[in-house]
Amino acid sequence: MKSKIFCILITMIASLNIYAFDYKKVKVGNIHYELDLDYKTAAIINSLTGNTNPRARQSYSGSIKIPSAIMYEGEIYEVTKIDFRAFQYCDNLYSITIPNSVKEIGAYAFNGCHELTTIRMPEKIRRIEEYTFENCFKLESIHLNNNLQYIGRCAFDDCWALKVLEIPSSVKKIEYDAFYNVNNVIYNGHAEGSPWGAKNINKSSDGYLTFTDKSKTVVASCAKHASGSITIPDGVTKISANAFENCKEITSISIPSTLKYIEYGAFIGCSQLRHLTIPKSVQTIEVETFRGCKALTLKIPEKFRGELGTIDCERVIYY
Repeated sequence: MKSKIFCILITMIASLNIYAFDYKKVKVGNIHYELDLDYKTAAIINSLTGNTNPRARQSYSGSIKIPSAIMYEGEIYEVTKIDFRAFQYCDNLYSITIPNSVKEIGAYAFNGCHELTTIRMPEKIRRIEEYTFENCFKLESIHLNNNLQYIGRCAFDDCWALKVLEIPSSVKKIEYDAFYNVNNVIYNGHAEGSPWGAKNINKSSDGYLTFTDKSKTVVASCAKHASGSITIPDGVTKISANAFENCKEITSISIPSTLKYIEYGAFIGCSQLRHLTIPKSVQTIEVETFRGCKALTLKIPEKFRGELGTIDCERVIYY
């Protein structure tokens, strides 16, 4: 009886091993990989394996050319994946070449690569996951392939330097804020989105400001890296909700006498904003507009006294 039970256990263990996967972390050249020893594929991984500090500086820097395959202990492994957070916070990474063997790029893969300027997506990539290129402040150009189908939340958030980002019509779904603070987005497809994942897609940009259309009557947003004094041009009638949210380097904003409406939270978190005069032409100011404007001296028409509740500013002058 015991021998029979033993044989059954051996058979069960053997059957489980059929489905076991064998992985190994190695470094080849200056790149860290996780090898799938069964399928002979390799994924590029974060160089700080075992480091518990998520913002620690990685060893990846300069210009990196990813090979389509590597050799390890006499075996060839095809490079098919860039893993989750693989190049995150590589502050000194300037350029990267990705081979067409790569089929998958994980979330946050290039998040915070502040010096990265250009990149070309491999032809087999179907998804750009959430936060993949967030805070790549100097990214000027990126080529997206015609097989791309999905762009995740905040994928290109705060990629200020992108001159033009053309989204292929193959894309079927674009998540919330995918292109937040990207000034020139071109897309003619029919993806699901909110709307199309951008505050300013198909809108008009002028300097730091983005408008809802070419007539420039509604300010949609302001680039987060805006600084100093900002002038809103004549003809603007509305400042959209959260348009200047967390623009922490702006010190003053000049508003034209054509303005009529200021929506919810328009200047929220502008902590260095010191001077702002609301013209008498303004008819509506929604709540939370000045929250977090601790340094602000605000001049505002008398008709708004008591209308906005607590105004979170250094000084309020009614006129």
